[in-house]
Amino acid sequence: MRKALYQITTAARATRQQIDLFTGLIAGRGVRVVRGARPRIGFQCYSRHHANFFQTLLRRLAKRDDIEFELLFLSHPHFSAGERAAVADYIASDLGLETSQMLSVAQRYWASFDLVLYPDTFARLLPRSGLNVLLYHGMGTPKRYTERAFYRRHAYDFDHVMAASDLDRETLEGRRPPGSKTTIHAPGSVIFDRLPAARADVRDYLEKLGLKSDQRLVLYAPHWTRLTCANEGHVHSIRQALEALVALGLQVILKLHAHSYNRAANLGRDWLATVRPWLSDRIQLDIDLDDVPALTLADVVVTDVSSRGIVAAMLGKPVIQYLDTALPALGRDDVSLEAACYDLLNTLSEHAATAGELQTRVREALSGTISARHRLQASTGIPNDGAATDRIIAIVEALLAK
Repeated sequence: MRKALYQITTAARATRQQIDLFTGLIAGRGVRVVRGARPRIGFQCYSRHHANFFQTLLRRLAKRDDIEFELLFLSHPHFSAGERAAVADYIASDLGLETSQMLSVAQRYWASFDLVLYPDTFARLLPRSGLNVLLYHGMGTPKRYTERAFYRRHAYDFDHVMAASDLDRETLEGRRPPGSKTTIHAPGSVIFDRLPAARADVRDYLEKLGLKSDQRLVLYAPHWTRLTCANEGHVHSIRQALEALVALGLQVILKLHAHSYNRAANLGRDWLATVRPWLSDRIQLDIDLDDVPALTLADVVVTDVSSRGIVAAMLGKPVIQYLDTALPALGRDDVSLEAACYDLLNTLSEHAATAGELQTRVREALSGTISARHRLQASTGIPNDGAATDRIIAIVEALLAK
């Protein structure tokens, strides 16, 4: 019943959004907005999550006097109509950008852009964009990047792709369809560019969550595929993991994916209401969009198949992959990551299949028995030098200069 309601709601939102887009396109058809003397760059997104992830890039582009920069909002069928206002509030309050810099895709569909950046394959490619560039907003290549679907493009529809690592570039090259002319770059992930600021804000972050700085901290970050399941067994598994960690005398930050609070994307489940009864002075829920503070502070990171495990390993954190045997198995063909990226996560992680094994692995990690897997960084080709934003901007400048 829940799944059927989810599908009906999603279809209704998608139909409404298509009507809104069509109406906007017709209204703006006769208005041709041409390029000015400065290059015009757009950033198209459908959620606050994207604006948060690429905040270093957005701030720098918005402050440049030698370009015209616009943020373009695209409605998504898994998000309510209020998401646009939420994005506008976020860029104004958290990023310090002018809300006048954000317009809907329908409003700017016929405008001329020199280059448009897209943080996801759910995208509306603009017909008068000189170059369309796909950005990776996480570590690892999602399967949706190589599989076209309704409402989604794939990576090879874009002129250029900014991959997060050499592994991602190799993955895309290996799946490249015949005739594709997409150029694939590997500037790295901007998530590493904010680490210095995150370390400086440690005390404020812990105080906000009500946690203590002198006690060990575990970050539990399950992947969104677990959170979209209607099976109550998944809820029980997450709670059981939290109880097992607290039983070790540890503080725990529960960090769900940013989209997990979006009921339309989770078969109607209200995860905030679900997890609130579990919270205590030992278990705190971090609902902030930003993963960086929690990843920076954690002594150990527990996940299942989330690419946040890869990020944590690159930060030198012990990573434990907890796949509860009481739940349906997740193999290489069942997760959203491409096989090579899933294999990398497995390689970077220790493994636990029961709550008891999870406790054992965590004890080993805290005692130093499990060494941090960041020694594999060189072989995985994942730069974490904090300069990904610089490299992306350098590539954009080179493209605009051609």
